[in-house]
Amino acid sequence: MFYSKNLMSEVNVKHCFFSRKNGVSSGIYKSLNCGIGSKDDIKNVKKNLEIVSKTFDIQSNKLAIMNQTHSNKVLSVQNIDNYKRFDCDALLTSNEGIALCVLTADCAPILIY
Repeated sequence: MFYSKNLMSEVNVKHCFFSRKNGVSSGIYKSLNCGIGSKDDIKNVKKNLEIVSKTFDIQSNKLAIMNQTHSNKVLSVQNIDNYKRFDCDALLTSNEGIALCVLTADCAPILIY
């Protein structure tokens, strides 16, 4: 896990950049695969999402997961009650009970607070 030095001093924001390490997925998905839309076993993906949610001390069904569309679409997420992917390229929230999640491969995520 990696953290931004600049955001570590902010008491109002929890953040983390995860790597492939420490997940339960196996085979070609051997990692902390959080890709609900992948062909990985959904049980493994949900266990990986549990690992992520514990870091933020929230329930895993409160993870708002962005499905990158390579567009200019920005969504505001205020309520979520289950694993859901949002088709967009940016997520915003003012709800402290939601964790915004961005899955990347070769793109660099940007965190703005």
